[in-house]
Amino acid sequence: AQIRLKKFDSAYDHLNTALEQWAILDNWYEWANALYAMGFLEFKRQHIEDALYWYDQALKKSKKVEDEAKREVLQAEIYKSIEEAKA
Repeated sequence: AQIRLKKFDSAYDHLNTALEQWAILDNWYEWANALYAMGFLEFKRQHIEDALYWYDQALKKSKKVEDEAKREVLQAEIYKSIEEAKA
């Protein structure tokens, strides 16, 4: 919500906290999702190279998601966002 409201600094802080927590908990799905959200934040900031970096990190983490359905949906969203960022 903060990203859509253009509260980028606040969104960045919250996402950083989320990344730390999901890493500690070893929750690959939520960790990858938070990385993806960080990419979306950078895309909205028009920092395309940074967005692509975060999307790549999200894609790497998503490969460890055990739930196949969740993994496939998340990866599809990441690939779609990568293509959008490259357009």
